[in-house]
Amino acid sequence: MQVVLLQPPFFRCLGSHNNQVQLDLAYVSRFLDDAHIEHVVVNADHGFGGQRYVPWRELFEREESLRLAADGEHPILDEAVEYVLGFEPEVVVIAGGDTTIPTKNIGSPYIAAQVSKKIRKSGVRTVGIGPVFMKETGPFAKWFDGIFMSAVNRSIVDFLVDNDIGFMGGVPVGVVPCFDHVVHGRPSDLVMTAFGCAHDCSFCLFPVVYSQNVTFQLVETVLEDMEKRSKLVGNEMYLGDAIFPLNMRRLKVLADELEYTNYRFRCESRVVHCGQARIVGSDEAHRRQGGEGRAGEFG
Repeated sequence: MQVVLLQPPFFRCLGSHNNQVQLDLAYVSRFLDDAHIEHVVVNADHGFGGQRYVPWRELFEREESLRLAADGEHPILDEAVEYVLGFEPEVVVIAGGDTTIPTKNIGSPYIAAQVSKKIRKSGVRTVGIGPVFMKETGPFAKWFDGIFMSAVNRSIVDFLVDNDIGFMGGVPVGVVPCFDHVVHGRPSDLVMTAFGCAHDCSFCLFPVVYSQNVTFQLVETVLEDMEKRSKLVGNEMYLGDAIFPLNMRRLKVLADELEYTNYRFRCESRVVHCGQARIVGSDEAHRRQGGEGRAGEFG
């Protein structure tokens, strides 16, 4: 079975681009690789040399371009579909957002649905993944042969083979994402240290994907992931934890393990979790890797 894992051209339709392959597709690639299923990862949002990144404010002002894409009339969508069909896939997994970064403005389920509609006209089966599909399945179900109703995990292999529809819980704990099958796009610099968030912010879909639960990635997996990723993107990475200093014991363990590495990283938190001990702990973890310390920026 030949599978294409597709990141639709969301930002390109708005005149910008996103060169990094979204992380949940890299996790799916790992599961397919382990199952010896032939596949490629295509980032149709990848830009071309010299193309600039457009600021968010300007992106939101481009309503006409967004409407064309959401209605399936943007020519870039047809270009992406033609490229994907060139691989002669049996199944195309189409991402309508990223379950590892489930903010509402990263990707579009409407654009993903239009891409699926065009691909299915060629008799190719499509599967949708993404946080918005989990929240509002109804409006999109008719445009796909199946929608994976969970954060990505190993059960997606059975889902693709058997075409079952339903909720399949779980997160990729102990799993290092795979970028070996990327044919268009570049690896992400996002390394997951935890999945989920304890809060329910209106701009975020974490509560939909993870039900306000937080699952920490295994420390040994984080280290393995950072080692492999550094060979692809360099030593500067972004730690994908919605609230990095949430658990002080966990923070200390990570700091201790990272002390003798040369990785530099960025992380994030919320103001409510930025007490002095947490700021100092996060700052110390960064400083041990040769950073200058960023305690003044956490507030």
